Amino acid sequence: MEKVYDNACIYVLEGGPHLYVGCTRRPHALKQRLAEHRYNYACFKSNTGRPLNCSVPCFEYDDVSIRPIESHSNITSKNLQARETFFINKLKCINIQQKRRV
Repeated sequence: MEKVYDNACIYVLEGGPHLYVGCTRRPHALKQRLAEHRYNYACFKSNTGRPLNCSVPCFEYDDVSIRPIESHSNITSKNLQARETFFINKLKCINIQQKRRV
């Protein structure tokens, strides 16, 4: 049986001209999710061996922000990913690798 999440959201990171679409099962902690993206960017820039993340171009700018674009309750992981993919395909975003999700 697939896990159902009580609370989740699709969010967008905005940095300079770039948009990155993501999802989280912790919508109350979007600032923490932004901090995690910043940390991943710092690790990537310092050559710690972290792979390139699609959100990296956003962090080449100082004005990165995060905002929810859709909230969900009682949603499965598969359906949450489907909604994320919907927005990735709908918006002009930098999520190149994730467009392959079904």
